[in-house]
Amino acid sequence: MAALALCVGACGDDPSSPSEDGETIADYVASVSIDATQGSLRTSQIPWPTTEGPSISVDGHSTIVNGGTATLNVTSPTPFNTVYVAGSMPISPLFVPVSGFFEIPLPAPTTSADLLITFPRVLPSDAFKLYISAADPTGNVGTLAERPFDALVVGTGDVQVTVSWDADSDVDLHVVEPGGREIYWDNRRSPSGGELDLDSNAACIIDGVRNENITWGVGSAPQGTYTVRVDYWSSCNLSETNYTVLINNGGEIAIYRGTFRGLGDNGGLGSGVEIDSFTRTTGPSPAPMQNHPAPYLPVGPTTK
Repeated sequence: MAALALCVGACGDDPSSPSEDGETIADYVASVSIDATQGSLRTSQIPWPTTEGPSISVDGHSTIVNGGTATLNVTSPTPFNTVYVAGSMPISPLFVPVSGFFEIPLPAPTTSADLLITFPRVLPSDAFKLYISAADPTGNVGTLAERPFDALVVGTGDVQVTVSWDADSDVDLHVVEPGGREIYWDNRRSPSGGELDLDSNAACIIDGVRNENITWGVGSAPQGTYTVRVDYWSSCNLSETNYTVLINNGGEIAIYRGTFRGLGDNGGLGSGVEIDSFTRTTGPSPAPMQNHPAPYLPVGPTTK
């Protein structure tokens, strides 16, 4: 794959003139990667674009959540093989570049790459832009491609699990907490403090969000083992859906990607594909199960 350059926030006419307010690209972007290649944080400004560099197109969903992810597909008619990510902050009515950028050197030139971005749990603004450019194997950097983003503020804490996806289908996030309680669309809160605080595209009523979030606040996540599942409730008549799950367990990050095909299962309790399990050794004891269905019990079609 090839190299790209990305600029967060709304960039001004001159991306080499950073904001004087002290914000950096790391305030807007926690990490960037393409396949197994992670981006490195640089403290200078992104390379200046030239007319000789690759001309890229960028496609991706524009709604994100704090602590979540976004995937941008970058394409070009000519090969590229390096990625840079810079940023800007909104200062009405303009967007002013911030200092620093991420660089992703790719192992081989490509004309298409999926750029995975993770966002900090705290964002300075709920609206910003990314500017992406690509460099060819000789080092020529192309013009910037702009992508606006809107951030929805969701809960964070000891544990935060998010799922984002790339189509107007209904994807559901499930987390089984220690003790067996399952948090999902039909059981949004547990006595321990776990909560599904964002549910999207329920029953194919399309809201354009394409993100879900389950979280336990600071000091509330019980000790024990958690299991994360993602369910394809409905395709909403689409051919496939690509999803990304991010698990943040006390600052330990794990990211998983996959694809759903088919019609979906209208699933409820116990439904979905298991993504991962993780364990917490600190926190309160799990709350006892009371009048709650057994975990992992398969169920038939369920109405939302």
